[in-house]
Amino acid sequence: MNVDFKAKPFFLDESDIAWVQDCMKKMTVEEKVSHLFCILIKDKPVEEMAAEMDALGFYPGGYMTDVFPAGKVKENFKKLQARTGIPLLFASNLERGADGICKEGTLFGTQMQIAAAGDKRWAYELGRVCGEEAAATGANWNFGPILDIDTNYHNPITNTRVFSSDQETVLQMSREFVRGQMENGMAVCLKHWPGDGRDERDQHMVTTINDCTAREWDASYGKIYKALIEDGAETVMAAHIMLPAYSRKMNPDIRDEEILPGSLSCDLTTKLLREQLGFNGLVVTDATTMTGFMQTMARRDALPLAVAAGCDMILFTLDLKEDYQYVLDAA
Repeated sequence: MNVDFKAKPFFLDESDIAWVQDCMKKMTVEEKVSHLFCILIKDKPVEEMAAEMDALGFYPGGYMTDVFPAGKVKENFKKLQARTGIPLLFASNLERGADGICKEGTLFGTQMQIAAAGDKRWAYELGRVCGEEAAATGANWNFGPILDIDTNYHNPITNTRVFSSDQETVLQMSREFVRGQMENGMAVCLKHWPGDGRDERDQHMVTTINDCTAREWDASYGKIYKALIEDGAETVMAAHIMLPAYSRKMNPDIRDEEILPGSLSCDLTTKLLREQLGFNGLVVTDATTMTGFMQTMARRDALPLAVAAGCDMILFTLDLKEDYQYVLDAA
């Protein structure tokens, strides 16, 4: 896969590109593979995490933090950044406010509550407040906004986390949220590719399905993603959601049992997202600890396949040493 560093969303100049290329040349295969992972900061102290990673020669490219006091979040990020000279991605879930990263963070409101106010400026304010408060802790990456459409009210994922069942409301509110984030130094992550809200099952428990026809998808989810990509969204989260109609459109000979979710599908993540919609940024899987990811095939096969399908980062590990080795063996 070729990345155009001069184009959206990077806009790097020649000196920036030279720095990136120099870093890549200096990295070993082991460092490059470990850089594919985004690790969760949760129960274990970061000093203990760092010691375990040092023993493996493991240097992830990003971390997502659970909620801690703001000072602790900042301290954790600082300690982990000190392990490497390459700037890291520090992520959190800022879907409803900065309470998603630190205990002092403002709980602003769910996306649906924001949309219910009927004024898209509040979506901008949600993005702005989240961006300002999270950036103060050292975070630079938000796993949001949620671009899903609440078509099926039984869906346990979308529910009140999304802006609306109306696709135009989702589009307009999401654009304002992204603008508020970007103006305050936060990279956004559009989710859950290729689109949740149709199934009534939970991808944490099972691989789910978006049952749109290709034409329906183009006019709804596709329209929303295309607009946000054109607005400069930096990253997309590939979920454990199938889009059978587009898998068949991209590969007419595909058998039902060969259809894979966005996190594992080259048809969806490379051909549709990157080639058809023109996305040039970073793709991260949704959490690979979810059953929706693990039920498709053996984990030793799934992790390398996610990268081959077009994902740039693997979110979370079950067993750090094992998962690292699975991808390293395939490199």
